[in-house]
Amino acid sequence: MRRVSCRDLVGALTLLAAGAELGAALLRPRPRPPRAVPVDLDQYFSADELARGRRFARPQLGIAAAASSVQFAVVAGWAVRPPRALRRLRARPLLGSAAVAAGMVVATTSCSLPFSALARRRALAVGLATQSWRGWVADVCKGTVLEAAFA
Repeated sequence: MRRVSCRDLVGALTLLAAGAELGAALLRPRPRPPRAVPVDLDQYFSADELARGRRFARPQLGIAAAASSVQFAVVAGWAVRPPRALRRLRARPLLGSAAVAAGMVVATTSCSLPFSALARRRALAVGLATQSWRGWVADVCKGTVLEAAFA
């Protein structure tokens, strides 16, 4: 098994970022959307409601950033040292690629699950989510299975 050099890892991540930017550029809608009409939030919400919204939103962004950081670390870790079970599939590249893609989906979803649960708990506390925990878990599982199948 060949060790992955730092240069190879940086090259792969650069290629990945370039591909993502190219995809975003190609899929961006062509006509410019209409300009948003400026709205005075004080006209629709009280100062208390606006402050409460800010208190909710800021930590949610931090939770999302932490989840993304953990997912990035998992992907980078797999790039540097793939799991042993996946290294055995090298003789069958198509099956190996499918297994790696599905495994990455399951790994990144499961490693960010505590952050998702924390964000959901906060949303439940303020009334932005109403679905039961059982329903939420079922949706996460179904979404992970579909994402892994498409990957």
